[in-house]
Amino acid sequence: MKYKVLGLDTDFHNIITIGEGLSLEEAEAIKHKYSRGAMIEPELNNKIKENALYKYAKGCSHAKHGIVYTKCDDKGKMWAIDTYWDSEFKKGLSQDTRYYAVEDIADDIEFSMMIEDIVEVSKNEFYLYDSEDTLYIPVGGWHERYLVKRNAIKNVTTVIESLEYKIDQIKREIKSLGRDVEKLSDWLFYVKADSSVAQSYKDEKYEFDVVTAKGRIAIKQ
Repeated sequence: MKYKVLGLDTDFHNIITIGEGLSLEEAEAIKHKYSRGAMIEPELNNKIKENALYKYAKGCSHAKHGIVYTKCDDKGKMWAIDTYWDSEFKKGLSQDTRYYAVEDIADDIEFSMMIEDIVEVSKNEFYLYDSEDTLYIPVGGWHERYLVKRNAIKNVTTVIESLEYKIDQIKREIKSLGRDVEKLSDWLFYVKADSSVAQSYKDEKYEFDVVTAKGRIAIKQ
């Protein structure tokens, strides 16, 4: 792994890069010669972005989503904060969150999307996008979230399948409702024909059908 050395400028305010792409020995040597505040960090070659969401499968456990967002502290050190207690990405490095030094998990996290580029959608709409453009954050300290990239395009095939499924579902419901209308019409007819049948009617979806009611009337007759 290559390293970089960070330090403070002459006013001790801004983080500056002194050297990068160094071996650990080279970085240690530069740090030793430099003024106060110098520190060594792994060189991540711009692989890890700040204010971004990453999947961290190894970090999925009790009270941990295995989904993290990145944030730098005041010294420029980057951290990865699990979303279980902070799915709004607001708490940062607080005692209420679980976080890791990015240098320790850099090889095990997978980029998902930038926080500034996310759009929150409904559960149904979420599944119309390709999986690589989406991120589901389960329930944790807050409710679940369905996130998609701002410029993501819905999968046309999935949209067509969704529409066809809903049309078929409604057709089945119409057919079922037609049978219900027939059943209720029979009940109405026989209640009007024999008021005693009304005592057997429960106004429930799944009660005995009108054939039974007809049988009861036939017995009485």
